[in-house]
Amino acid sequence: MSRIISSVILVMLMVGTGCFLTKKEILGEESNKLFSQLVLKICLPALIIQGLTGRFTREGLIKSAQWLGLSFIIIIVLIIASKVIILSKHIKRKALFQISFIFANTIFVGLPVNIALFGDESIPYIFLYYFASTTFFWTYGIYCVQGEGNIREGLKKLLTPTTTAFFIGVILLLFKVPIPGFIATYMKYIGGMTTPLAMLYLGTSMYSLGIKSLKPDFESVIGLVSKFIIAPAIVFIIIKIADGFLILPLLLKKVYFIQTTMPLMTNVAIVSGYYNKSPKEASKLVGLSTILVIVTIPFYAILTEFIF
Repeated sequence: MSRIISSVILVMLMVGTGCFLTKKEILGEESNKLFSQLVLKICLPALIIQGLTGRFTREGLIKSAQWLGLSFIIIIVLIIASKVIILSKHIKRKALFQISFIFANTIFVGLPVNIALFGDESIPYIFLYYFASTTFFWTYGIYCVQGEGNIREGLKKLLTPTTTAFFIGVILLLFKVPIPGFIATYMKYIGGMTTPLAMLYLGTSMYSLGIKSLKPDFESVIGLVSKFIIAPAIVFIIIKIADGFLILPLLLKKVYFIQTTMPLMTNVAIVSGYYNKSPKEASKLVGLSTILVIVTIPFYAILTEFIF
């Protein structure tokens, strides 16, 4: 418990530093563009390869295939749940509600938060959940927003630096390709920048958004409550049921649960804007969910220690 509390304080300090530096106009929109590019295209891929090859064995990777299946099951159940919830007459922006309910920011926010809470040992499980989530987002998510004709376009977006790094790491493990010591050290140093840069980015974004510009309407409140309460509750039940059949690793249960409690992924706003499907409301939801992590991360981090 003391480690979790310390980790939560650490996360909040890093996010708070981003807020403070933004207030002092040291960080801002330009620095966030740089941070996002560094994290997504350089630091995160290095961290994934180093994490997979450093924490997994060939045998362990093959065994983990069943855990990947569980992450796909979780997303499918969330899809079904979202379809039931949007039957409510209070939900008009049905496509936006669905993709907001199902998909969380599992990599840019989820990865550094999980690493801060549970250490580098959580990296393989983080990416197993992320892989299922991003696969469904660029297929089913695109279908929700625009229709079947754009699934092929979404599939093309699956090949990102992070997914490419995952496949490289898997190939290196399966064929037992040794990584030279200096390359492994380089990836460790570069990958180690992921968490602080991502938390500074989050702090800068939160301060820049401000509370006054993000007044939620009733439907937004329903979306946020569903995202941060109903979705985690559903995933908790799935994990408990699966644990009865498979005996899940404790760390996997914690990581999968925490991943569900992350804020909306930024791509929700990007896709909504691209297809002109409630773009303003989507941006507001992403912003509100990002600000709410001040409360949700500490709450769920501590709760995880009691329920698992």
